[in-house]
Amino acid sequence: MEDNNKKKNRQLYRIEKAEQDLFNAHKETDFVDRHNVDLTKKQVKTAWETNTETMSVKNKKPKHLLQSKKFRGVLFVAALFFITSLIFSFTTFFRGTSTVSNANIDILVLGNAFVDGGEELPLQIRVANRNRVNLDIADLLIEYSRGTGGTSDIVRERISLGKVSSGSIVDDIVSIIVFGEQGTVRDVLFSLEYRVPGSNAIFVKELNYPVTIASSPVELSVQAPNQIISNQPFSIEVSLNQNSTDSLQNAMVTANYPAGFMFESASPAPSYGNDAWLLGDLAPGAERTITIQGRVTASPGERRVFTFATGTQSRSNERRLGVQFSSVPLDVQIGSSFVTAGIQYGNNSSGDFVIPDGTSSNFTVMWENQMQNALNNLEVELELSGNGFDPNRVTVSNGFFDPSTNTVRWNGTSMQALQTVGARQRGELSFSLVPRSGVANPVIDFTLNASALPVGQSNQRIDIQGIYSTTARVQSQVQLTALLTHFSGAFNNSGNIPPLVGQETTYTLSLNVVGSSNNLQNTRVTAKLPSYVVWKNQVSPNSETVTFNSVTREITWNIGNLVAGNSNQRTANVQIGFIPTSAHLGAHQTLVTDIEFIGTDMFTGSEIVRRINQVTSSLNNDSGFTGSSSGSVVSQ
Repeated sequence: MEDNNKKKNRQLYRIEKAEQDLFNAHKETDFVDRHNVDLTKKQVKTAWETNTETMSVKNKKPKHLLQSKKFRGVLFVAALFFITSLIFSFTTFFRGTSTVSNANIDILVLGNAFVDGGEELPLQIRVANRNRVNLDIADLLIEYSRGTGGTSDIVRERISLGKVSSGSIVDDIVSIIVFGEQGTVRDVLFSLEYRVPGSNAIFVKELNYPVTIASSPVELSVQAPNQIISNQPFSIEVSLNQNSTDSLQNAMVTANYPAGFMFESASPAPSYGNDAWLLGDLAPGAERTITIQGRVTASPGERRVFTFATGTQSRSNERRLGVQFSSVPLDVQIGSSFVTAGIQYGNNSSGDFVIPDGTSSNFTVMWENQMQNALNNLEVELELSGNGFDPNRVTVSNGFFDPSTNTVRWNGTSMQALQTVGARQRGELSFSLVPRSGVANPVIDFTLNASALPVGQSNQRIDIQGIYSTTARVQSQVQLTALLTHFSGAFNNSGNIPPLVGQETTYTLSLNVVGSSNNLQNTRVTAKLPSYVVWKNQVSPNSETVTFNSVTREITWNIGNLVAGNSNQRTANVQIGFIPTSAHLGAHQTLVTDIEFIGTDMFTGSEIVRRINQVTSSLNNDSGFTGSSSGSVVSQ
């Protein structure tokens, strides 16, 4: 029995020695010379030959397979190999092995599998060697994507572990920082590179460790009204907070607008188009706010969804995000206007107003509660602006005007009817104004706003901006004068003053036109002479075009274009004669009638008409007259 054990031990020793020689890089191999090959040519027969002995083989009875010596030899070798394999397996199982296997190397990651984006995540790395040989020159490689999309996105780190002895454990600690949207998984690859004694080959053991981002490194919030009115201005406030402990490079915010949205402005202004803001590098704790102004055109009851996202700028497309950290949707509902309003000027409520310069114009604000329930403390606000608006010449009925904001307000304080407004109730408000003088192409802009507290609802007032907007253009205030003189003027007149029956007395008729704020075109002045007045065919200055129709007895002065401004006045002088009859005794006589100015305001497109009914023989406005009875006709 003892001999058998010794024999088995010798066999195991041979196997282990063979394994050591196999993995020993310094083991010298004994080379065996090949046997010489006999190159002598043999004579090969070219045809089958008939051999009586060979032909008789088929008639012989074959031997049993077990009776073959060659087969018994093969069977013996196979049995020996089987027994040897069993012994090797038994020994390996109970005594271990001296070979290196990755299966006997453990890489354990001890730490949290969740981390807030941008926060440092410490991980303890444990390497255990369960092989029977040492691991030489062991290095631990860590590789992962930070998720920033920048040039330093991929992180690679190498930690030298030195020799990891058989049966030993080596610990180390690494820290990683990853970015991304909440729920994003970042894979961290741990690779153990090592060699074994006596070999220059490099072996690798890998472990993938997924890390889930629990929250975004950037907090994005959006504030806006839950309900907006179609085509009414509203604002969206987008706030960004950098929550990570590491700086964030090339931070960016993008917006996705719904159909019907009209972008008007933003503060700060977008970096690209109207929907992308490049904020640059953000330090830990940095805050940014973006305010967007716009309108949505849609039907009441419809909904519109805005989407805002933040992350880092793409390297391939500067207008887009390369890595997205978070996105926030904004759902708004299109509501109905709770109040409608408009402005009426005279009989015109269409909003295309043309008002005169230099005189007071009266306006009416008409409003209506569109809701099915009452409103408390309705306030109607009228904003006035434009180069033609004069804040010193505004008059308000049952309201008050604030000159600091150029705003007229009507509310329950100034008007009791606005304290409680019933469903579908209507009302009117009034004000008047005089346009500013001395400005070119003057306009006055009107904008109506309203706010109220719905009865039975929350305590928050609802308001609507720009319920109604319109513009009034100010028409030129043309001045027309007609002066009759005898002693002064452009002509030397003759005849008696006062006029004598049967004798002609001549006069100078001076027509004067002064424009104001706007240029005028196609302007002219017409006047008529009675039958007893004679056209003398004298015009001054010669540059003015004045004609007389003897049939209609009408004087026509064609002015043409009249330039705006009080200094740009035009004057035409004509001479007329008066031969009184006995029927004219004792009274001033009408010498010119139906004096009329007609022209087109080039700014407003409206026609301007000014009239003077008549001019008499009275010379009270003649600077050269000193008597007391200037125009009454007397007899000889």
